[in-house]
Amino acid sequence: MIEIQEIRTTNIQKIVDMLLEQGSQPFEIYVPKSTQMGFSEQSAIADDYALLAYAGQRLKDVSDEFSYGYVSPSEHRNVLYRVKTNNIIKLAETLLELSYDFNNESDSDEYIPFEDVYSFISKVQSSEITPVCPDFIEDFETFVGNSDEDLELIR
Repeated sequence: MIEIQEIRTTNIQKIVDMLLEQGSQPFEIYVPKSTQMGFSEQSAIADDYALLAYAGQRLKDVSDEFSYGYVSPSEHRNVLYRVKTNNIIKLAETLLELSYDFNNESDSDEYIPFEDVYSFISKVQSSEITPVCPDFIEDFETFVGNSDEDLELIR
């Protein structure tokens, strides 16, 4: 079990070692869902689901087999992604990149939180990308609002 918010290194080899310590595949990767309907602002819930959809897409992109468990807006628990891959290095690099959105400190001054996430969302909305976690996209769209002003924020 790998909890992405616990990755606090920028050393790829340490992440590879952590993956190899798991012993078998599929890797179980947990990503925190930090909001809950009734306790969080709608915009925070939208951000949460945008990030969950993006994380799923990135993990799917480096996997040979991929699955995930849906967590509803009313629940406050981590999302489980299961990943099988023959390219452990690429998975480690992806986990490192994703960890920057979950408490890990980037060495780069160029890192802008959520920039890639909202670029991904924009590509999904323009049908350039078919999301692998469509229910997370639906929840994002539900909580981001429907006004042109709200949708313009993600473009």
